[in-house]
Amino acid sequence: MVECITHYGKTKLLPKEKLTFRPSVYAIIVNEGNVLLLNTTHTGTYSLPGGGIEIGESIEEALKREVREETSLEIEIISFYRFDEQFFYYDPADVAFHSFLFF
Repeated sequence: MVECITHYGKTKLLPKEKLTFRPSVYAIIVNEGNVLLLNTTHTGTYSLPGGGIEIGESIEEALKREVREETSLEIEIISFYRFDEQFFYYDPADVAFHSFLFF
């Protein structure tokens, strides 16, 4: 069993077979001291723009694509911030991920 953090900040034990491996990338976009966050209307939560890296796609390509899809912005990548690993359960869709997150 793997302990996962849920979309709503709780923990849930899941069998490892339920998890899908998902590398993903997220942008920290700062403009005049403000950080851009997306409002997810169906869950009422906020997040950084970003998402999954597709097979054959570089981290940089994925980040530019995800930001363009979610915000219509064309970005210039300045630097890598950090890496994180997460076991995540997305309650609304009943799916779980073992994620590598690049910021």
